[in-house]
Amino acid sequence: METGSENYTRLNIASETAALLLLAAQNNECPVGAILFDENITFSVPPKRNNEHTMLILSKLSKRDKKVSKGSCLSSSLKGAQQLLKNCSMVFVISDFRCKNYEKDLSVLAQKHDVVAIQIIDNNDSELPKIGLISATDAESNVHQFLPTNSNEFSHNWHENNKKSLEQWKYMCRRHGIIPLVISTTDDPTVRLSRFFASWGRK
Repeated sequence: METGSENYTRLNIASETAALLLLAAQNNECPVGAILFDENITFSVPPKRNNEHTMLILSKLSKRDKKVSKGSCLSSSLKGAQQLLKNCSMVFVISDFRCKNYEKDLSVLAQKHDVVAIQIIDNNDSELPKIGLISATDAESNVHQFLPTNSNEFSHNWHENNKKSLEQWKYMCRRHGIIPLVISTTDDPTVRLSRFFASWGRK
């Protein structure tokens, strides 16, 4: 989540998106809670309806540790959400979803709650600049590889594999009754969320 190819990282966009959702919930007088995580759960509070509670969550979002995380505890966070939420709730799961073994816990959460999964993507997920052979290490999985970015075949396969992976993720979400939403590091989260809720309201 700490990576990005433009002016903003995935973490920047995720934090801004979460803040916008918190403020929208507060304006509608809805109780809000949160679970923040990287390789560990770093903050967790159950839903409450008051300004001090919302400001506490916003302060935690703004002070996220910028260190590069190794791995993600998305699955544990989803389990934690199941324990925190006593009533049917609207749940927004914001992540790059670049980890494994979370699908079952996400589907279990969606059995009781209305879940929107927001995947934060970056242009480099599908298009790499042609700068020759580059060495790359995934910050979360620690997998190291060399990428021949000047190769047209490699660039085509990189694009197609990402496209296929994203479509499979969307299909997985819909199969479990989860609403998928994709926001890029080049997007304005305010615009994307406004369009999302506008289209949702027309359904």
